[in-house]
Amino acid sequence: MWARLMGVIPVEIRRKLSPMDGRTPDLPSRDEIIDLLNLGAKPALREAIAPLHAEDVAELVESLGPEVGSRLLAALESEAAGEALAEMPDQAREHVLEEMSYEAIADAVDTLPADDAADVIGDLHGDQRMQVLGDLDVQEPKMVAELLSYPEDSAGGIMTPEVLAVPYDSSAADVIERLRGAPTAHDDVFTVYVVDADGRLAGRLPLQNLVTAALATPVEAMMERPLVSCRVDEDQEQVAQIMAKYNLVTIPIVDDSERLVGRVTFDDVIDVIAEEATEDILRMAGSNEREVAERSSIRIARVRLPWVVVGLLGGLFSGVLMSRFESVLQQVLGLAFFVPAVAALGGNVGIQSSTIVIRGMTVGDYTFTGVWTPILREIRVGLAIGAVCGVVAAVFAQSWLGDPGIGLIVGLAMWGTALCAAIVGAGLPFLLSRFDVDPAVATGPFITTANDVLGVLLYFLLAAALFGLIGQP
Repeated sequence: MWARLMGVIPVEIRRKLSPMDGRTPDLPSRDEIIDLLNLGAKPALREAIAPLHAEDVAELVESLGPEVGSRLLAALESEAAGEALAEMPDQAREHVLEEMSYEAIADAVDTLPADDAADVIGDLHGDQRMQVLGDLDVQEPKMVAELLSYPEDSAGGIMTPEVLAVPYDSSAADVIERLRGAPTAHDDVFTVYVVDADGRLAGRLPLQNLVTAALATPVEAMMERPLVSCRVDEDQEQVAQIMAKYNLVTIPIVDDSERLVGRVTFDDVIDVIAEEATEDILRMAGSNEREVAERSSIRIARVRLPWVVVGLLGGLFSGVLMSRFESVLQQVLGLAFFVPAVAALGGNVGIQSSTIVIRGMTVGDYTFTGVWTPILREIRVGLAIGAVCGVVAAVFAQSWLGDPGIGLIVGLAMWGTALCAAIVGAGLPFLLSRFDVDPAVATGPFITTANDVLGVLLYFLLAAALFGLIGQP
């Protein structure tokens, strides 16, 4: 393929682009794409990109950066550019759209189905969004505008409004005729839905039932009930959980009146799962999804800084707590040697407990009504971990410093810290969820800092109590 493209490029550029190792590359590199763009060699560029899937083109555009990527999209056929934009991650797409002209965006979006068009237009701002909406064909603007009215992370925000539905009183022959005349937007039909005269969802008709039935068979005899569906305002994560629970390839979406308004397919759910997992992982690290596509080190630092400051303040507060027990440290200096170990144990146990609980909440294993089951389990685990670590630390302290008192304090502190960390790590996600706060923020810097402070406080309270030094200057 690359050899054929060389024929349209001047000799001096051709020498520069020719592979030196005898291999024929599948794709031009960044520099090669820039050279083709500067030459205005659109036919060569389009032929080089044509064999790629839309997902691969999207990945290529993202890797090129907003400036070069936008130029590449503008050089492609509108349909190829639209498909690539639809497959790009939101943050990367926003940056690319900022570099594209209105005309190029409008031409690309006009080739997309309504749900993909809504995703792309949703990343535009102000007048540009209205201009692109107004440039769509007669049917699309209203449909896209309705999709944009739903929250981005709801069933309505991820659904496909193009759904194949047949009246309740249809026959198998009628359904087959509808399938034959269905537009290309229905090329991924897995199920035909059945609606009543008011458009309310009545049942589902799997294609297997349809193709094995006689042409005169009424839909009522072929369709299946009860039917699992989701409301249009359902959270996208809940939609994914329902589809996973019932092993569904597609799920119908209904409004408050039970009228069929769209469907969510398994490929939409795969995107949701990846998005939610990425979001949770980033929040556990004290970051967010905007950092992924961000190129400025300063902006990335601004995203991470708040939680780092929380950790810093927690460390400073731990130092203040230690200063309140200065008399203990003056008389038993060896206690200071084990502060890092106590704090580290609390942070590790807390992160483990919170991660397990959040995972259970995410997949639907744990709910607020059954809050005590995971908390009690994590308490038992924390007691076991604390006992083992406490014995090991106590033996080590006794062997190293030769002071049984310090060994006892370190052992008890390890045991108590692990217990407290398990309670905080398991209970805090449920508490945050109760107040509609994403429980993922309960991990990472937050949980580590909280358990560091608790561990240090417990450690020195035990030391002060054992040595009878409470209240001494």
